[in-house]
Amino acid sequence: MAALPNCPFSFTCTAGRYSSGTCCCYGKPPLWQFFGPVILAILFLFLGFYVLALQNLKRPECHKRYLIVASAGGLGAAVFRILLTIFGPNMWNIPAGILLTNLYIVAGMLRDRRVEGKVHKAYWQGLLVCVTVELVFFVVPHTAIGQALLRVLGAIGEAVRFMY
Repeated sequence: MAALPNCPFSFTCTAGRYSSGTCCCYGKPPLWQFFGPVILAILFLFLGFYVLALQNLKRPECHKRYLIVASAGGLGAAVFRILLTIFGPNMWNIPAGILLTNLYIVAGMLRDRRVEGKVHKAYWQGLLVCVTVELVFFVVPHTAIGQALLRVLGAIGEAVRFMY
């Protein structure tokens, strides 16, 4: 496994895939130590808003908005890759990729304001919860609880490593 040249993350290359590795470029901790908790939190946000959408199948005005909020989390990986392609590897691509996906929710809010005359409460709830959780989980890795969470996530990652 060879580390990517000039990579501020902690990637290693294995058969064309990038995964968190053991190298620490420039003395920085591995990528997942910084961003693993927020990425995991976004997966749970997706699940939570998807369940809310399913619970509101008979209320289409809520259902479609909760689905839009849920799908915003899934856009983070795509936005990160676009930023990585445009700006190259750097430490702000992932936070920007995560936070910029909230613009998808804001676009829905702007559409509601223009067409409906007001913004639906599902968008307000979704945006507030997503931004709050994302910001909290950017801070978590730097606390004692965050370090314990990282150890648990690391153990889980090692257990399922064979799948990647």
